[in-house]
Amino acid sequence: MATQRGVPTQPVVHSFVPSASPEAAPEWGAARVHLVRHGDAVQRRAWDGPELLRPLTGAGERQARALAARLCPAPGDAARPAGVLSSPASRCLETVRPTAVSAGLVVEEVEDLREGSDPMAALALLVERAGALGAGKAIVACSHGDVVYGVLDALAASGTVLDGLRAVPKASTWELDVVGDVVRTARFVAPPS
Repeated sequence: MATQRGVPTQPVVHSFVPSASPEAAPEWGAARVHLVRHGDAVQRRAWDGPELLRPLTGAGERQARALAARLCPAPGDAARPAGVLSSPASRCLETVRPTAVSAGLVVEEVEDLREGSDPMAALALLVERAGALGAGKAIVACSHGDVVYGVLDALAASGTVLDGLRAVPKASTWELDVVGDVVRTARFVAPPS
């Protein structure tokens, strides 16, 4: 991440021309962040346990398996994730666990992805992690609607043209292509059907 006198600065974000391809490859030289909103979860009013432990529904579990199939191609494929990050909430962990298992990785719980977290802190963390990966590598990060919407608002305010509606349905993905500490593209991918 860029710093000024040792103090972190905001990630640099640029506009781009949206891709016509629904499965666009990362921009040349970019690392990709697959920013996922958790799958369908048990409704808050129907859950009497701790909010952090609210699980996915059966539909959410199917979405998680379908996301793993999309985000974790065949062994040896360069597009396989090099890391999987998640909010500590069960619904997020359950959403990306199948992806982590398919990639032979462990899900890393990250407080900056927790519901109610500062979206700028989440964006800075994702840009830093992606930039450290290098070209052609990817990470998957699962968070909550408020955080993902906040990240999108920050990107749009910085001048990024969002490729797709500023939508965040459950189990949807926003693909952020990062070069160094610069978010170069942001593209919406609909939830698996």
